Amino acid sequence: MRELAVHTGIAFDAGLLDSGGTEGDRPVEYTLRLTLGLAGGVEGAALIAGA
Repeated sequence: MRELAVHTGIAFDAGLLDSGGTEGDRPVEYTLRLTLGLAGGVEGAALIAGA
């Protein structure tokens, strides 16, 4: 992961993830944005959504 933004008091975090592989014989690279929704509780935070 190359970038991660964490916002205190807000229930969402986002980051950029670099990924790569091949399609056929051609190398490909992708940058993916990951957004997570978090819910706080007595035992810590729990993931409630991700895309």
